[in-house]
Amino acid sequence: MLSAPDVAWSLAPAAVAYQWLRDGVPIEGATSASYQVAAADEGHLVSLRFHSTNGWEAWFVVTTETSVSAEIGAVPVNLVAPSIAGKVRVGKRVRALPGEWSKVASYRYAWFVKGKLVGTASTLKLKKVWKGKRLRLRVTAVRPGCALGVAYSSRVRIR
Repeated sequence: MLSAPDVAWSLAPAAVAYQWLRDGVPIEGATSASYQVAAADEGHLVSLRFHSTNGWEAWFVVTTETSVSAEIGAVPVNLVAPSIAGKVRVGKRVRALPGEWSKVASYRYAWFVKGKLVGTASTLKLKKVWKGKRLRLRVTAVRPGCALGVAYSSRVRIR
């Protein structure tokens, strides 16, 4: 996510208009103070032009000169499968181990018992009604501006 810089105005503007550009060409619909970088931006210069008005007067116009340094579109790749840490027994708490991934900012977790979603935290306390059923962990690797990476642990029987 890109954001307009903070500007110290000498006179408070009545309005500020924003336009994000890709290689100097306006990006359709990108007219707010922030812009979510998209796959179409990969390899292009993304900049922001904005101006302030106080009624009818334009105080100044600024165009960024800096290119966006963001890797777009590279889906996180699972290198080592996720796993479940701890004793997989009723009443015990197990912990998600996300495995190893390329280019990841954060993880999301989903726990499944017999295919049904039962939790989304990094830990899960095992319930008596799940005894004898299989537990599985899904890890979703998140990297802003990219598709999500998904991998599963092996299924483990709850004792």
